[in-house]
Order: sequence, then C-alpha cells, then structure tokens
Amino acid sequence: MSDPYSGIRSSSRRLMWIALYLGLGLGMSFLIPFPISLLAFFLTIVGIDFLRARRTMKNMGIHSIREMLGRLSVHTGYQKVKYYCMSCGYEHREISCPKCGSKMKRVG
Repeated sequence: MSDPYSGIRSSSRRLMWIALYLGLGLGMSFLIPFPISLLAFFLTIVGIDFLRARRTMKNMGIHSIREMLGRLSVHTGYQKVKYYCMSCGYEHREISCPKCGSKMKRVG
C-alpha cells in the first residue's frame, strides 16, 4: 500500500495550504483591528478546514457524517461486555453477585 503523504505533490500541497493560511492571517491582521482580526482568522480557518474535510469525504464516497458513522458501526461489531463472578462463575452485570454476594468479578 502506498503512502498518500509522501512525494513532491503532497509536499507542495502542504506548502500551498501553509502559505494560504499565513497569507490570510497577515492580510486580516493588516486590514482588521486586533481583537476582531483574531476572531475572523479563527472562523476562516475553521470554515476552510470544514470545506476541505467535506471535499475529502465526498472524494471517498461519504456524503454525510451520519453515513460515515453508520459505516463505522457496521465494521466494529459492538458486543456487550460479560462479567462473571470469580467465586461461583455466575454471569451478571451488578456490583455484587446476586447468587453468592461476592464483589469480585472478571470480564469474559
């Protein structure tokens, strides 16, 4: 499997995004007074990152976060944790064993 982050194209793309963020930061700091420019730059970064993530997800074939989470839950295969009493071996989910009263349990 090839590394998507290696190569000249990826390095130039990273440098492009760094230059874009630095240019936006400097441009906003010169045009807008300090407290407002900081907030505007933060909101701009969040907006650009949101759009980049959305574009990446669409390129991967995922059209919404709900769809992505649905795919993750199918692959993980959630199962309940089973607790067994260490004294009598009874399966339970309480603090103490309902059969013998022991509080020692193991996960099985």
